[in-house]
Amino acid sequence: MSPFRRVLVVLLSIATIAVAVFEIVSLGRTADVSFTSSLIDGNLNDPYWIVTGDADVDGDVDIAL
Repeated sequence: MSPFRRVLVVLLSIATIAVAVFEIVSLGRTADVSFTSSLIDGNLNDPYWIVTGDADVDGDVDIAL
C-alpha cells in the first residue's frame, strides 16, 4: 500500500470514529429511552434494541446498532 493511500485510510478511519462518537453522545438520551423500553419488553435479542424509531424522542432514527 502506498504511503498516500495509507494516510488516507487512517484519516478516513479517524473521521468515521469521530462521527460515530459524536452521534452516540448526541443521541445518548434517545439510547437510554430505548434501552429502558427493551428491558421492560424483555427484547434483548433484537439487534436494533439500542435506538429504534418508536423510542426516539426526536421523532426520527439517526443510528441503528
